[in-house]
Amino acid sequence: MLCDDGVRDNSTRTVTTIEQLCDNILLEVFSHLNAKDLKNASLVDRRWNELIGSSALTMRKFGFRIKDERHSNRNHQNFIIKTTETTDWATIAGSIRLVSVRSFHIKGGRYCNTINCDEIFTFLSHLTELEELIFENMRQIDGTDKIVEQIELPQLNTLRIIGVDFTILRHIDAKALHQLQCIGNNCNSLPIDFEWIAESIVRFSRIQSLTLWNCMEAFEHVDVHQVKFRLKSFEVYHINVSPIDVAAFEHNLKQFLLLQADSLRDLKFDCSMFDVDVGHRMVNDFLRTSFNSCTHLTSLDIRNLSIPRDGHFYQSLSPNDSIRNLQVHWGFDGEVIEGLLKVCPKLTRLEADMCHLSGDDLNTIATFCPELIHLHTFKLTGRIDSDTTFEQLTYLSVSKIEFTSELLLELMARCPKIEQIRIEECRCTELLRDAVLRSSTMKKLRIAYKCYDILGESHKDGDGKRVLRQSE
Repeated sequence: MLCDDGVRDNSTRTVTTIEQLCDNILLEVFSHLNAKDLKNASLVDRRWNELIGSSALTMRKFGFRIKDERHSNRNHQNFIIKTTETTDWATIAGSIRLVSVRSFHIKGGRYCNTINCDEIFTFLSHLTELEELIFENMRQIDGTDKIVEQIELPQLNTLRIIGVDFTILRHIDAKALHQLQCIGNNCNSLPIDFEWIAESIVRFSRIQSLTLWNCMEAFEHVDVHQVKFRLKSFEVYHINVSPIDVAAFEHNLKQFLLLQADSLRDLKFDCSMFDVDVGHRMVNDFLRTSFNSCTHLTSLDIRNLSIPRDGHFYQSLSPNDSIRNLQVHWGFDGEVIEGLLKVCPKLTRLEADMCHLSGDDLNTIATFCPELIHLHTFKLTGRIDSDTTFEQLTYLSVSKIEFTSELLLELMARCPKIEQIRIEECRCTELLRDAVLRSSTMKKLRIAYKCYDILGESHKDGDGKRVLRQSE
């Protein structure tokens, strides 16, 4: 079991000191200690502290775990802590190398979702190298009613808050923050205080990516002309969790989007609401800004049931040559397809999730997207015109093929450069595999959870077909 040669004493016996034991033996010993003894062991010397603080085997004793063991080492640790009624922050702080923590995730437990401000802020103040901080379903309790000073986290790049309590935003001083995600969960009786979100949007000056889920109301409190950052990515969703008073913030949201138009590269929005007319109006506003003002936008994601079907609306949109990636969820058919694709002349990637593309829809896509290389849809229906061709398409993904793969095979025949096909659910796999093997361009096939590489021409079988090899 010993990893190093021992030192022989005068009686010729082999003597091995504890310092000579290799790491795996020490960890095996540590795994039998309780949390209190582990804490004491971590104070023995630097080596023991690093071993205990970087092993999932020992971290399990403290009620928290390493977030991603594959990327965790003694110099870079990522922790997830799930709170319980007995969370001992002093023990946690004494058992890990605080300056080595890069990612910290604290989430509410089943029986405990509150945390004492003084304890958590004292703990966070020592994480001077922290790059990512996630608060999930936590409410902060300040029993002393005193104003907590801001915590300086100079390396913090990503801050994500999930739940209903966003007051931690007022306590974080992160001058390097690039990504802010506020994901509201207002499916319960606790109200969300949007003022802290609004204050942070104004205060943080280097944000490049902003995500607001069920938090659009924050714009009621934002003076958009005080915002200093310029976004590359903006995601704003409101997903039918409760009706909201759009009039209170709609103007500010429009102005904010217009002020960010020059810098935006990625825009995602879902304005699904109980009031369908309001949803239509907001989608129209976002689309007009996307095409007429966001001249550098490369990716547009519309997750909504209220996409306009009025052909006259699309005449108000200017063609935007910068958009390369279009993602649409639900309601993507007929006039919507023609209206949107006419103003995306340089589109290379189209993802129509939860949508059924008919043969006519495919004909329209081929007509208006000659540079398309990536196509995804939920289902295919109908037939394709004989003269329809996707000259540049190399990747095709279909979520579900139920009884026949005829339309898919037709589509493949009209894609002279097709290289990869992905099918999530298919009842006619043998027919599909046979067609794929007869293609001279195919390189990869994925059906459900199985991936295959299609070997080259030199690996053909006796029937002249290429050979499939299952891959990772």
